[in-house]
Amino acid sequence: MNLIVQKLVDAVENVFSEEISNAHDKAKKRLSRQNIVSYDEEIITDVLRKLLEYHVWRLCQKTFVYEFHKYGRSLPLPADLSSSEAFDLYVNLIDKNLIKKWFSQYDCLSKMVTQSVKNTCAYIEEACGNFSQDIILLCDHHLVDRGSKLQTISPLDSDPHNGSKVVLCFEFEPSKKVIYKPRSLELDIIINSIFTDILKFDALPLMSPVAPTVNKGEYGWQGFVQQSPIEQTEACEAYYNLGLCAAVFSCLGATDLHDENVIFKGTSPYFVDLETSLRPAFYRPSNSLHELMEDALFSSVVATSILPAKLPTIPHQILIGAINTPYPQETNEKIFTIKNLGTDAIDIAKEKINITRPSLPIKLVGDQLIDPLPFQPHFLDGYTEGYKKIVSKRKEVCSMLSDIQCLVRVIVRPTVQYAFILDACLFPENLIDDTAINQILNYLKPSKLVRNAEIANNILMEELSSIKNGDIPYFYIKANDTCMCSGKFVSNSVFDISPANNAINSLEKLSEERLTLDKRLIAESYSEIRIHEAKYTKVNDLGYQSPFFSRMLRQVTKDNPYPLIDLIQALAITTETEKAETGWLGGVYGDCAISYDSTNFISLHDTGGTLFLFERLAEYGKAQNRDIYFKLFEQSKRGLTSLSDELSTQFSQSISVISGASSFDYIFNHKKGRLEKTEQVIASIQSENIPLGDVYMGPMGIGLLLATFPDTSSNILEIIDSMFSKATAFEFSKYGIAHGNLGAIWAQFRLSYALKNVEKSTGLFKETMQYSSNPTGWCNGNAGLLMVLSEMASILNEKPNLYEVANKATLLPKTGPIDLSICHGAAGVLQSLLFTYATSGEQWYLSLANQYWENVLELANKNGFYTGEKNRDYLLGYFLGWSGVAEAALLLQIFNSGNLSWFPLNLSSNAYQQMLFRRDNTCSV
Repeated sequence: MNLIVQKLVDAVENVFSEEISNAHDKAKKRLSRQNIVSYDEEIITDVLRKLLEYHVWRLCQKTFVYEFHKYGRSLPLPADLSSSEAFDLYVNLIDKNLIKKWFSQYDCLSKMVTQSVKNTCAYIEEACGNFSQDIILLCDHHLVDRGSKLQTISPLDSDPHNGSKVVLCFEFEPSKKVIYKPRSLELDIIINSIFTDILKFDALPLMSPVAPTVNKGEYGWQGFVQQSPIEQTEACEAYYNLGLCAAVFSCLGATDLHDENVIFKGTSPYFVDLETSLRPAFYRPSNSLHELMEDALFSSVVATSILPAKLPTIPHQILIGAINTPYPQETNEKIFTIKNLGTDAIDIAKEKINITRPSLPIKLVGDQLIDPLPFQPHFLDGYTEGYKKIVSKRKEVCSMLSDIQCLVRVIVRPTVQYAFILDACLFPENLIDDTAINQILNYLKPSKLVRNAEIANNILMEELSSIKNGDIPYFYIKANDTCMCSGKFVSNSVFDISPANNAINSLEKLSEERLTLDKRLIAESYSEIRIHEAKYTKVNDLGYQSPFFSRMLRQVTKDNPYPLIDLIQALAITTETEKAETGWLGGVYGDCAISYDSTNFISLHDTGGTLFLFERLAEYGKAQNRDIYFKLFEQSKRGLTSLSDELSTQFSQSISVISGASSFDYIFNHKKGRLEKTEQVIASIQSENIPLGDVYMGPMGIGLLLATFPDTSSNILEIIDSMFSKATAFEFSKYGIAHGNLGAIWAQFRLSYALKNVEKSTGLFKETMQYSSNPTGWCNGNAGLLMVLSEMASILNEKPNLYEVANKATLLPKTGPIDLSICHGAAGVLQSLLFTYATSGEQWYLSLANQYWENVLELANKNGFYTGEKNRDYLLGYFLGWSGVAEAALLLQIFNSGNLSWFPLNLSSNAYQQMLFRRDNTCSV
């Protein structure tokens, strides 16, 4: 490739020899205006050449391959992988005349290359002139030493913006480097002042995470930060310091501070690209819970990108973050690449390749990998300290921000999206003329970031103009303005709130509740690292649970579930309206593309089930807090109604008793005699030949639920019974309730009982008594079997010995973390034991439940824990998260006090459970 690039650049230089020669002479003249440092004239030639190599190759490579193919066919010579005869002949033909021929064929290529060359020439002249003008200032700031020698000027790996400009590195003998950035660095100066003049963290060795900076308005200089390794013993300090800084940037509303923008010099983090440290915003009144939850997420620590998240960076779906996995990340993606370079079979093809992305902002001595997992407590402590410090100093920070005039970058869309569009434009067939290239550019639609259609179209025109010049579009906004700019372009007002005012608003909203949410999100981000490392190292149980949840769990006892309940209460997000609404960001699980964004996870399976916890607290919670619990329960009902209405299309097609629209019907109406909306689901699908599915997904689970409501339409029950009759055999790969045969039997039993078929119900009970299971959980093992058998026995007035099933259900792992969840973990086992006690009246089950929960808490504190999915310890949902755990723990306390209460996990109505508990027990449901 080197030879091709050199030949292409030689040819382009010959085409533009006069412009390049003039630029060289002007840059030389401007550089000579100073005599503080020495230099060789070749450095100007070298930097011009390097910039031309970069621009010419990125703009011309596809044309080269395309034109070579035409040449090879004209010889004719085959596309032979083992030969380079045609390739070598064509490379030798590259000269000034060939480039001019390309330009005559591809008008847009000609314009792009011409503009790029002119921009490059002007940029080098400008940079050399600015260096001479600023050299004394640079020396005074100790960025450059008097009498040193300017060795090289090199372009760094940055996107071309605002006229093909990239960041430059001026390197001096013996070792100093200074970075030239073609944009204002006033924001860097402001951030530095916040750290050094206001916050003054004792822990930060150099007081500020900002490199020494000289701002000159439209451009600026920064000292080069050389990453330096640390000893393993210093890692605690490094992560603590990163936590301090993360809190400050989060409180200001910073974005895009990912791994490539953070460099550790020893234990001190430096943030080398602070142009997005503030951001504008739209005015969003908090009368919509859905929007408030989105705002809470976007205003949280995760918006900084300091924490790792899976982001759809097109096409990458990998973790990015200043804190990240030390192990390579691989992602399969399809991109256009040059294949078989240097042979007659050279081509451009879209193929899947593996991309390895190491991410090491912190290095250990000897190039050892550093695992961030052991240092989560230190990052969390640093974050807490930093957050509290900026809260204590927010008046001073707000005062500083109130009248700033700096520029702030606005990211209209992901940079990689621009890169893909530009890459598509560079195929020769799209470079013929404006008509051809516009067919590609038309794929870029007005940004959804901009609400006003006319302004969005004006900004789009500026984006397209920049891409046509071969650039990546770059927009900015004045700190106290709401209009977007790019070069000479200035839009009408785009935002409602300027970056400075948005930061001030953010600072004024800082609270203990927001800090608590950030701590939960930190736990989620570290879980993503654990999941990746477990997969990479093939070690399932890595440990290193979140200290945020570990510290809480150590306070929970068999007789005191309230530390957990208080935490869930603190994580609630509530609107400030007359009829306030409450919801929770429950956390993401499974293989979701975007981490953290769990605003849609609101069904019974997820945070919708949290309503059951507060409904129960309103009746049985601490007497002095019951009014508070009742208020939160009412707010949560309104919140869930609001969210389900907002997201109705997402749930309308899902036939599921735990995660579809029917789950909301169950949550809101479990005390009623009938679920009319859920009955309508069955009525609407009776002629569609939809398979029964299983208890979790499909009509089977709907039938299981409806059969327990006393006023369910007999016609609906008969339709479900008919569906069962048509499915004469059930072949499940699993055994349990959720996706297995036990769930099918359970549903049939309830339906048979509701249709007064006692003989069939008895047969199903006998069949179930023969079952045996190895797992312990509710959805997949002995805990579920215990609940089903105890329910059947109560209905049929049988008194079987279920001690062996109960004992099997309470087996605990001897090593490794324990699953605490409802679905297939310890909380589900606890609920099943309590349910069996309620239906049988046998004290033995209550005693076993108490001993079991005591053992679970001890084991979790000793060996670690997760909720629902291994290595996830942050989920708040019902089936896989902490709200289900909290409810099980609260149920134990309720039962120990002599009361009985209703079980949502039984997926049945209150009336049905009153009937189950009627024998020898006083039931309050």
